[in-house]
Amino acid sequence: MKGHNHIAFSLAAAAVVNTLIFDVTHLSMAGSPVNLALTEQLLPLASQSLTFTDLLYKSAFYGGIVLGSVAPDIDHPKSLISHLFPWASHIVTGFCKHRTLTHSLPGIVAATIFWGILLALGLGLFNATVFSLSAEMMHAAFLFYLATALGCLLHSFEDTMTFTGIPWLYPLSRRSQHFSFIRFRSGSLTEYAIVLFFIVLVGLGLLYHLFFV
Repeated sequence: MKGHNHIAFSLAAAAVVNTLIFDVTHLSMAGSPVNLALTEQLLPLASQSLTFTDLLYKSAFYGGIVLGSVAPDIDHPKSLISHLFPWASHIVTGFCKHRTLTHSLPGIVAATIFWGILLALGLGLFNATVFSLSAEMMHAAFLFYLATALGCLLHSFEDTMTFTGIPWLYPLSRRSQHFSFIRFRSGSLTEYAIVLFFIVLVGLGLLYHLFFV
């Protein structure tokens, strides 16, 4: 799947995931105020005014989704993310073929743990040496981290719809998996049609959920 289609599809899917999480737990990953420490109950965003905290958390959540939705393609030198970070792409492509480790579940889990440790150490060092970040900024950083991991998973899910598929268990297994009920070639008209249909479907579903549920 093309990079811009990954972004569009993942943003729509993330909106659905966030809505489902709120319906079950009454906690919104992109709402306000998100208090991960107290896990206090949230009101639907539609029923309250849009505050700076709302914008901060929404930017962190959906910004992380955008980054995660293209990050796995760092293993391809001509991808969108590789054009933004050519040095990182050069390192990754030196030991990793396209649609292998960066697209697999073990690879995503390992990368999530690695970057989570770096984030924790970085935030701790920043708070100790520069100035103490507010609780809202800390929560926004954590949301961005979680959303990036979610975006990576959505990317691999989306590539599973292509004819090539992905090896979900790489390096444990090199066998590629793909859906049998929906398959298309990357960059084809079918891909664009599916992405557009999904976005429209999600949009209609969210409108129904907002006004009638």
